[in-house]
Amino acid sequence: MEQTNEQNSASPGPKKTGIKTYVDDLTKAVQGGKEGIIRKITLEDEQHREEKEALSPRSKRNKAYLIASIVVIVLTIFLVHTFASVRQKESVVPVAPQFIPLVSTDGSKVEDAGGLSAGGIASLVVSDINANSVKPGGIEGIYLTENQLPIGLRKFADLAGLHLVAGDPALVSDTFFLGAYHPDAAAGNSPPGEFLMVIKGSSFLDLYPAIHGWEKYMFADLRSFIGMGDYSYNYLAEKDFADSLFENKNARVLYDNNGNVALMYVYADDNSVVVTDGEDAASEAILRLSAGQVKK
Repeated sequence: MEQTNEQNSASPGPKKTGIKTYVDDLTKAVQGGKEGIIRKITLEDEQHREEKEALSPRSKRNKAYLIASIVVIVLTIFLVHTFASVRQKESVVPVAPQFIPLVSTDGSKVEDAGGLSAGGIASLVVSDINANSVKPGGIEGIYLTENQLPIGLRKFADLAGLHLVAGDPALVSDTFFLGAYHPDAAAGNSPPGEFLMVIKGSSFLDLYPAIHGWEKYMFADLRSFIGMGDYSYNYLAEKDFADSLFENKNARVLYDNNGNVALMYVYADDNSVVVTDGEDAASEAILRLSAGQVKK
């Protein structure tokens, strides 16, 4: 019995372990007045929250910055666009349509034919022919435009209602001459101006089919251009052109009942056909074509 008690009194109490828990560390850190892990986490969290609020678009200061930035961007775009528009307007200079004169001229007129009817175009050309704007014996070019672009042969035929089928531009050029010859007043010619048209082709063989096919419609198509629109000239639409030699050039002539030239066309050379209602106009055009002197 005593032995048992001695054993009990000699038996040690609960053994102390060397394990320290996280709670113990926190408790000691807080109790010791040191900045522990919790306080550090708390401070970091508060700092993160402040940074987040500072960067948030909802922040008053950031809202102001955002609005100011948008205003600056809009103003910049507006100023760039305005500056570009002004520069573009300043740099765009109206350029006169470029025409290639096939015949040396003593003057020229540029007429806008856009929106005109066939009759309107004829009236415009006749008005220029009768204006007598150049010296006697001179030739004046009449250049028609549409939308500030030169009107070529095919477009002119379409707008004026001509039955001229020019075909391939490589064979019959789209560049043509329309104008007037102003005779010497002392010669007593009437009307004061003579209609003049020059059509170019790559060769006689290429020109011939187009001109020959147009012949039977030529007077009807051009009568308004040569001052013969009156019904009293209707009979000429039924008459045939006659073969002729004009200044040793092959020609076809439509004579009126008095034996005067109403309309004629002359193969001035292998590449040119002159269409006119006056012999003086034909002579001058042939002379200038042969000389090949084109005024710049």
